[in-house]
Amino acid sequence: MAKTAEQLKQLSIEEFTEAAQIYESGHSGIYEICKDDYPHPEKFFSEAARVLRPGGRLILRDYTSNDFVVWLMNNIELPLARLMGHGDVRISKVSELRALAEGAGLTVLKLEAQKGFRAHLVARKE
Repeated sequence: MAKTAEQLKQLSIEEFTEAAQIYESGHSGIYEICKDDYPHPEKFFSEAARVLRPGGRLILRDYTSNDFVVWLMNNIELPLARLMGHGDVRISKVSELRALAEGAGLTVLKLEAQKGFRAHLVARKE
């Protein structure tokens, strides 16, 4: 049975790998999940790269902004939000997202900061 987005956010990396099997098909896989819910983004990217088929793409929507605003979010906003039981683990800069994707062996096809503090990443497994 397919998991809801909220259920996927609660998964460990190992459980995510197992859940990713529901997306398997004869076509290259497309996976979209918010990596901020994982405390180790490098693990998320390496697992995403591992489960993607050659030619498969990772599509990631994430929060980002310029360096100063990201610092404010990570050092002031998110700690306060966590005190109230909310908030992401960490906000990444665009340069960090690129490094994470490339570090996992993915080819970055598109990476941009968009309106509304959003980053859009499309990376392919070769």
